[in-house]
Amino acid sequence: RLKQYQDSLKRVEEEAERERLRKEAQKKQEAKAYLQYLKKNKIILFDYDWRRDYGDYTFTLDVFNCFPKAIRRLDFTVIALDSNGYPRWYDRSRSVKKIWFNVHSIDAYEDAEIYWNDLYYDSDYDIDDFMITSAVITFVDNTTMTFSSQSAVDKICLWNHSIDAPEDWMDYIK
Repeated sequence: RLKQYQDSLKRVEEEAERERLRKEAQKKQEAKAYLQYLKKNKIILFDYDWRRDYGDYTFTLDVFNCFPKAIRRLDFTVIALDSNGYPRWYDRSRSVKKIWFNVHSIDAYEDAEIYWNDLYYDSDYDIDDFMITSAVITFVDNTTMTFSSQSAVDKICLWNHSIDAPEDWMDYIK
């Protein structure tokens, strides 16, 4: 009886291990498919946020480098929008803002949160949202990708796609 019990226990453990490996392989496959979608659509902007501190606005971007080479520099043109969706010009210079990220590189398949303190100033508190209107990606080998139209920029923003990331997908892409 003891031998039967041990054999039965061993079979259950082996079956559990096979199931764990199957689920692991499935997660890896889903993560790779998600990464392929990101690469195909050149999606690098995952999320954005902003906050107001009196009249100064801080802007934050969540970036993911879906390319196989490191990003050295990111250049963006950002405009502020009022509650009706119209541009709200920067109070101090009456223009759009050109911002960049050049502190360090973002390695392949890595993410980064980048932010700009006091990006805009609006003494009337009319700013209700922000919009990126152009982007330039410069890689470490000095090649660039330029997104100069609004439709091109919209395509590189994850929030404009209807796809959900698999759970813990970044753990399975390396």
